[in-house]
Amino acid sequence: MKIKIDISKNIIEQFAEQFDSTIQSDVLNIIPQYGQGQVRAYYFPDDVECFHIHFNMEVPIATHSYNPIDSQWVLLNINLSKKSIEKTVNTEKINLQKYLPSGLLFYNPGINVESKSPPGEDFEVLLIRIPKDFSRKYQDSDIEALNNSQNAIIYEDLDYQLEKHVENILESVANKMMAHAVLIQFLALFYNKLKQRDQEQNFENL
Repeated sequence: MKIKIDISKNIIEQFAEQFDSTIQSDVLNIIPQYGQGQVRAYYFPDDVECFHIHFNMEVPIATHSYNPIDSQWVLLNINLSKKSIEKTVNTEKINLQKYLPSGLLFYNPGINVESKSPPGEDFEVLLIRIPKDFSRKYQDSDIEALNNSQNAIIYEDLDYQLEKHVENILESVANKMMAHAVLIQFLALFYNKLKQRDQEQNFENL
């Protein structure tokens, strides 16, 4: 089965259409002919969105996700599966796994990502969709420059601190205010990590 996801459009609605399923209270349950699992959508202030995807499929799934060049969104893809997920990002093959340097995949407009999920295996990811102008609200020019750089692909490891924040987000979703507070902390840590890496690279270049 082939799935296409346009990052510039509502993600859970695209899953529902292609899995012939309905969304109830921001939850999509996969119908048995495809397997077991669900997609949960969480909508937060400033148009920040989270999509928690957890599948165990009866059929192989080939997913093509793409962020159009004119998209007003950036995406953070976090692999929560115990096994690595092989992805082709534009033309580069990578393994996305929690405890590898590529545990998190962040991509801007102009990126195509393809992956395959074999039947009978747990597949779990958290997608965080962020408006490109999100950083303006915090007057952070470094983040804004990152979010507006075309074709940018960034890989990071999911370290212990970031992983605990992800767990806390998913555990506190019943309390939307608490989940939102933890999500903002997670994004602050993630962006600071990226900026720290840039500083280290600049130092090495000098």
